[in-house]
Amino acid sequence: MEYLTWAGVLMQEEEQIYPDVNVALTEGLLRLEANKFESSKIRSLAAAFLSGKSNVPGAPDCRTVAPLLVLRFGDTTMKNLRSRPLSSGPLPLSTQATGMQNSARFEDLPAG
Repeated sequence: MEYLTWAGVLMQEEEQIYPDVNVALTEGLLRLEANKFESSKIRSLAAAFLSGKSNVPGAPDCRTVAPLLVLRFGDTTMKNLRSRPLSSGPLPLSTQATGMQNSARFEDLPAG
């Protein structure tokens, strides 16, 4: 809970202008062993990144990590989020470099 609170405060900090810091904080969430309450907060953050509603620096780059957060902390309420395209706008540079397509969907991923 401490990391989640600290990361949330730091991401919203007015003086935090570096996108790569927010990406590192978002990636750090994958290491947490979260309870139900923490998982719901992480799911909300992932949904904000995927829907483009987050305005933190680096949000487009965090969108590439958000599907992993949904897979790790998601529940049955996230099913509709997993069935839509990962991106609705231009892909972030990091996604373009890896060759991910705009039409990639969660149900296309192998089970396991």
